[in-house]
Amino acid sequence: MKKHLFALCLLVLAGCQSTLPCPGLRPALVQKLENRGVSDAGTGKIILVGSEGGYGGDLQVTITANFLIQEIWDTIYQSRPHKRWAASGFRKLRFYEDDESEVPVAELLVNATDRCHFDEDFDDSFRCPGINKILEPLLKSEYEKRKSR
Repeated sequence: MKKHLFALCLLVLAGCQSTLPCPGLRPALVQKLENRGVSDAGTGKIILVGSEGGYGGDLQVTITANFLIQEIWDTIYQSRPHKRWAASGFRKLRFYEDDESEVPVAELLVNATDRCHFDEDFDDSFRCPGINKILEPLLKSEYEKRKSR
């Protein structure tokens, strides 16, 4: 009886193992961005580029406010692999080390389903839940500013 109870306990613990948080484990998208040389602490600015399916591909918003950069990174830290695709344009998030940099360290493409991927790796995609809730108002505000000029 003790052997059966012990085996049952092991099965329960092994089954729960995948749902327990692992403090040292980082989401794959975070690792991929870090491999490209960008991190949450090392991001000085992000340039958001609109899409043809939205407010236009020539619309750009420069993000330097720390709280906005952190909100974007918070969604990246919540990312999970994602295969769903919707026919929408891709917005671009260009990550820079500081606000003086001219060349982005990494560029992430984002579509309407919060699906994110790197240009060269369309099939390896991630869902960053809520990222469009952050990006959409920024693009809309910039579009309205341009329209009123």
